[in-house]
Amino acid sequence: MLGASLRSKIVEFPNTNGVAAKLDGNGQSGKAIGDDKKLVADAVEKHPPDIETHANRLLNLLNELRSFADQACDAVLREPECAAHIEETIRTEINGLLDQIKEKGESLQAREVALENLKKRRKQSSQNWKARFETRRVN
Repeated sequence: MLGASLRSKIVEFPNTNGVAAKLDGNGQSGKAIGDDKKLVADAVEKHPPDIETHANRLLNLLNELRSFADQACDAVLREPECAAHIEETIRTEINGLLDQIKEKGESLQAREVALENLKKRRKQSSQNWKARFETRRVN
């Protein structure tokens, strides 16, 4: 039979009807007759769906954890590459925007020159009309 100190360390599964207390050191009941020969096997056979379910759930959680850890490592390893790529993209966009500002500035300057020329022509045309009007009025 198991010693009292060792027996106290055995965790009793629910609904096993004290199987652990009936076992000797070989995992057998000490009775070599009939169904009592391997009480541990009988108790385990009654609970495998629960054990398998919990084991599978634990393995799935460990796989998810490993997957998250792998993703985090990949992200950390890609960070310098991504940072350089993002910096280059931003630099390209800024240069593109600066070129657009320059083009719009040149276009605006050309419009201002054209507007000044139009004002000068209008003023000159107005003066010409006034001069004609005055010459006709005097005649």
